[in-house]
Amino acid sequence: MRIECLGDSITEGWVTDISGFGWKGHTTYPDTLSEELSHAGIDAVVKNYGISGSLITEDSYLRLSGTADMVILLYGLNNYFVDRDPEGLLEINIDEILAQGSKLYLLNYPQYPGSEYEYWVDAANSYIAEAAEEKQIELLDARAHFEDLDVYDALFGSDRVHLSAEGYRELGKFTAECIIKRTA
Repeated sequence: MRIECLGDSITEGWVTDISGFGWKGHTTYPDTLSEELSHAGIDAVVKNYGISGSLITEDSYLRLSGTADMVILLYGLNNYFVDRDPEGLLEINIDEILAQGSKLYLLNYPQYPGSEYEYWVDAANSYIAEAAEEKQIELLDARAHFEDLDVYDALFGSDRVHLSAEGYRELGKFTAECIIKRTA
C-alpha cells in the first residue's frame, strides 16, 4: 500500500524551541505512521509531502505522485493565519485526489488550549470538518485525541502550534490506529 501525506509544516515535522526557532530532522508523523503500520503487519510505503509555510492552492494536489492508495490531508492553517481564505480550494484538491482513485482521509489540527493561534486553528479545523462532511470523507480527529491526552506541554513546541518530537510521534500513532481500524 502506498500512503501519501499532504500538508504544511505539521506534516513536514517543524519543531520550535524556546526561542521560537524552528527546525526539522526528527521523526515526523508520517515516519511514525510508517513504523506503526509495519509493526501491525501492514506493508506500506509512506511518503511525506508536507511543506512548511505552504498555502492551499487550487493545484496543491499536484505535489502527490497520483499513484497513492491512500492520501492523508492536513491542510489549511496557513491560509487562515495569513488571511487567505481557502474557501473552495480544499474542495478542489479533495476532488482531484479522489479522481486519482486514492482513499482520502482528512486530518485536523491538534490544539494547545489558550494558544495565541487558537482562532486560526479553530477556523481551519471547522473548515476541515465541513469539507469532510460535505464530501463524505472520513475525518481523523486529532484535536479530540490530543484533548483526551491532557499532556499539552510535552506534546507541543514552544510556539504552541507545532508539535514536539513526542507530539509528532503521538500524531503518527493516532493516525496509524485510525488506518489500522479502517483497513482491518
